[in-house]
Amino acid sequence: MKRTKKINHSSFRKSWSARHLTPVALAVTAVFMLAGCEKSDETVSLYQNADDCSAANPGKAAECTTAYTNAVKEAERTAPKYATREDCVAEFGEGQCQQTPAQAGVARKTRRRRKAAAASGCR
Repeated sequence: MKRTKKINHSSFRKSWSARHLTPVALAVTAVFMLAGCEKSDETVSLYQNADDCSAANPGKAAECTTAYTNAVKEAERTAPKYATREDCVAEFGEGQCQQTPAQAGVARKTRRRRKAAAASGCR
């Protein structure tokens, strides 16, 4: 007689239960619930300067000026910088490049003040 005759083969088979699908179901449900909570589309207006914004929104002139000032600062901080004007024109085209002056004048002025203070004995 074979020893394997009394083995219960169904106990070796993989069984699927709901506990394996629960995390997947929760993840899918969460994605759909969060997608349903997002805000509706906003209307966005673009202006070239603070005056255009103020003309379109008369009651929000201060807000327009603040937003424009912040946008200019952000553009100065994040704008790409090129060694030559030709490099900029090659990437963006003619009329799209703006040269900003180096701030060496500020540094020179500061150095002169330090030299004058050192010469006068002030420190």
